[in-house]
Amino acid sequence: MRRVGVIVVGDAKSGASVCKSSQQSGMASRPLLIWGEDCRFYRMWIEHFETLTKGNIGYTPLQTIGNKCPMVTRDELESSVHLLEKDGQIVSGARAVFGALACTAGRGWILWFYRRLPSLAIVSERLYRFVAAHRDILHCLSVFLLGSRTNQRC
Repeated sequence: MRRVGVIVVGDAKSGASVCKSSQQSGMASRPLLIWGEDCRFYRMWIEHFETLTKGNIGYTPLQTIGNKCPMVTRDELESSVHLLEKDGQIVSGARAVFGALACTAGRGWILWFYRRLPSLAIVSERLYRFVAAHRDILHCLSVFLLGSRTNQRC
């Protein structure tokens, strides 16, 4: 978990994704989840998250960020999702997923448990790394078990 003096303003739909100093622009109006647009697994689950969070969080593919956020390397962005919270804190992996879910009514308890149970945090991050390393096969498995929510196929 990192605390930096920058925030990302906007999201992919507004086309205004840019990192700025929190002193320059004030605090962000909502968290922003950065994800890898080229990944079918991420795309499928981001579409599901958008329906869950109902506008309480912004979403932007890392491809629209480019080099505008130098505090997070391209390799880091490609290896996991990143959540830029309203206070400028950047988190990634399972913590980012739980932070995004916490923006949904009735799901804040997930982040509460993550923060208070170190063993849950450790297991969650390991599971996240496993999923991230096997996204292609897990995408196919998700489509097989859940059906395709989009026109994506294996």
